[in-house]
Amino acid sequence: MKEVSTKEHILVIAKALFQKQGYAATGITQILRAADIPKGSLYHFFPGGKEELLIESIKATLKDNDAFLTTLFKGIKPGISRIYKLLEEVGSYESYDGVVPFALIALETAEGNENIRQHCEQAYRYILNRLAKEFEAEGMDSEQAYQLAGMIESSLEGALVFVHTFKDKTYIQTTVDNLKRLIDLEMATLKDE
Repeated sequence: MKEVSTKEHILVIAKALFQKQGYAATGITQILRAADIPKGSLYHFFPGGKEELLIESIKATLKDNDAFLTTLFKGIKPGISRIYKLLEEVGSYESYDGVVPFALIALETAEGNENIRQHCEQAYRYILNRLAKEFEAEGMDSEQAYQLAGMIESSLEGALVFVHTFKDKTYIQTTVDNLKRLIDLEMATLKDE
């Protein structure tokens, strides 16, 4: 098993706390206690403090999501088959505990911190471009593909908010089923053109 560096340990703890409690409710002292490290260690690795920790958490989440998609899509030809596989996977989770919509951090910080907002935007653009490429592989123009990717991402994140709020995972399955129908319609329209 790979030994985790102090920097990685701090980041894992901070990321989990940000996802569970949000940015404003997570304090440096809480991160220090949870990570069981002195303040000097945190500021040695993250001189920008809490803001830098959140930005690095965003980057780490994006890296984790990218690795997840790479593994999920392995052996599947580029195109909508990959999107359907993603939807099938997301809709099949037994529990959504710990699966926190990225939107919650973005909404909490977007108005008050331009630096964090820009990193959230970059993360979303990366996700949307990654999904849009699958539609482009089917012959869809890039603008339409990007808009459809945005619909998928925002619908899934909204469904996760409902899953957590209502404690009912049927919201995600309903969203997945409706997204599949939307994609089918978009692809049928594309073939008719």
